[in-house]
Amino acid sequence: MNNKIIIGTIGFAFFINSTFSQVPFAKAGKERTAYKLKGNVKSILINRYHVVNVNGTIQNGTKEACYEYIYDPVGRKVQDISFDLNPSFAHWYKYRYNMKGKMLGKTRLDANGNIIETETYDYDDNGYLVTNNNGINYIYTKGDHDLFQVEVVQSNGYHLFKKYDIQGNEVSSISNLDGDESDMTTRKFDFRGNEIEHVWYNAKTKKSADRDVFKYDINNNKTEWIKFDPSGNPDGHGYYKYDGYGNEIEFKWFNPDGTLRYTSTSNYTYDVNKNWIKRYEFHDGIPTFYTERTLEYY
Repeated sequence: MNNKIIIGTIGFAFFINSTFSQVPFAKAGKERTAYKLKGNVKSILINRYHVVNVNGTIQNGTKEACYEYIYDPVGRKVQDISFDLNPSFAHWYKYRYNMKGKMLGKTRLDANGNIIETETYDYDDNGYLVTNNNGINYIYTKGDHDLFQVEVVQSNGYHLFKKYDIQGNEVSSISNLDGDESDMTTRKFDFRGNEIEHVWYNAKTKKSADRDVFKYDINNNKTEWIKFDPSGNPDGHGYYKYDGYGNEIEFKWFNPDGTLRYTSTSNYTYDVNKNWIKRYEFHDGIPTFYTERTLEYY
């Protein structure tokens, strides 16, 4: 039997990327650790280029991406600046937190620093996100097997349901529009919180549309990826290799019959804190991308 915990409202704008990280029983976001950054990093500026091989020399081509993240001393992202491919300005977000680390607001600005949109969040005494300055129903429910469910109801009939296990891992997600289930995913995790299975379900047939299985080493680096087709037959198999700093240096993808489909490799240059600042990527030995990272530390 389900026990309703709390009902509130939040805004749908920025919802997927921002508000689920504020759900009290969901795992907290790992802004800096997602990039495997070492040391107390203040900011990271990333420029990514297509590359070409000119007479045996790798040269930068067109810029593929440019973005910058700025962190506070405890590792929370406080600014997110991105540029499109021109590269003209794309977006600029600023984030605010309370003393407990909960996000109080997110502001979108233009290139001149003028505010375009602001979203604010309010919490109850238990730390549950209950209101936002836009109006969407936000419902927490505790179900069987120590699972928590979060339901979002939008005025146009859109529903989003997410379930979390007791460790805060998202184990299922269902989107619903006008009463028709449009998409569903389920996930399984190992005892260290690594995702070991991800299944996509067809909205109409309720049958599995795709299934991925993952394996990890003792350092939580993904080492294998097995893909299955809707019939349950193997559809491909991938293997990963890493350097001593935990960065991927090789990925091989094999066809169902065991023949090699392609190989991706990467070479890195590191700073004194063992964070990489240059990365060259190759596809079957052909250079494809060059990424440069500029890091500032506290």
